[in-house]
Amino acid sequence: FKIMASNKRTRNSSLKLESALVVGHLSQMKVILQEETLDDDYCLDTIVTCTSNILKFIRVEASERKALFHCQFGIETLFKCIQVVDCRQVTENLLSLFVCLIDHKYGEKLAREGIIQMLLSRLPYVSQSSWCNDELLLQFHSLLLKLASKDKKFALKARLSGMLP
Repeated sequence: FKIMASNKRTRNSSLKLESALVVGHLSQMKVILQEETLDDDYCLDTIVTCTSNILKFIRVEASERKALFHCQFGIETLFKCIQVVDCRQVTENLLSLFVCLIDHKYGEKLAREGIIQMLLSRLPYVSQSSWCNDELLLQFHSLLLKLASKDKKFALKARLSGMLP
């Protein structure tokens, strides 16, 4: 019993550490986005690394997914990042991250946070970007399709954003 208890403490502390890593990456992204130095290659590389690490963490443990929503600036930072950063890799990482969250039953929370309006407003810009490809557009539309069932007003939001006639 003592061995099991110590293993449980070790597991809990490692989960807290991983959640702290997610929050640390989010904090780093938030600082970069506030400084608005996105032309700097180092800052862009840091954001790519942060988004890929966060994606890796949330795929593994539920505690990291919860950390995104419990952190005061978690989802807000991810939304701002996809709106501001003009990079294919960051966009792919964030779309994959959102798909992972939806697959783990966080779709309704994302819908309440405003992901649908954000994605609908971002879609025209992404589709006209020089770095956009068919796979990225497919990923974008697949994400919107998954979110459509989570929001009763999806069609109205799509019409208001100009995506539907």
